[in-house]
Amino acid sequence: MALFTKLQPKPKHRDGGTCLLLDVSGSMNAVVNREDESAEGMDPRRIDVLFKAVRDTPECAGLKAFAFSNSCRPMEVIPEESETFDPQGGTNLSEAFMFVKAAGFFTAILVTDGEPDSESAALNAACGMKLGIIYVGNPPVPAFLERLAKATDGTFALADLRDIKQLENAIQHALPSPEDVPPPPAGVIKL
Repeated sequence: MALFTKLQPKPKHRDGGTCLLLDVSGSMNAVVNREDESAEGMDPRRIDVLFKAVRDTPECAGLKAFAFSNSCRPMEVIPEESETFDPQGGTNLSEAFMFVKAAGFFTAILVTDGEPDSESAALNAACGMKLGIIYVGNPPVPAFLERLAKATDGTFALADLRDIKQLENAIQHALPSPEDVPPPPAGVIKL
């Protein structure tokens, strides 16, 4: 018996977990103009509608959330309506994909309103992932997002932020069923 044994790193989460990848770039500060003129109050910003949908969708409870713009970071708590969140920066999808993969997530629900800073870098970084992509921006839909969904054997959906129920429904349908979650790539430690 050896006196010393090589320690193995601990996995960061259960095998096959899904995370939320939320765009918090500067364009998410845009106001969502409601069609219903009788609606009281100010028109909400894209980011506020997104955060409300995540908070109100029961399937999101327990999912790890990551926010990305120029960089990516975990979100321990989705901000409440009373809290001010200031979206800023670009859409560095490649950094976001690398960050969540390093955290052990290979399946993600990506909610974004734009195109990445670099399409080729984003496609390369998404290798080995399965993405449920939801586009919440203005027309026209960036063709890249549909190519990205196809390249990751994922899904693509549109959600009009004037109808929060549409976004909640898109999030629910972007979640993969347990049998559809791919195993992590070779070399990733399993629980």
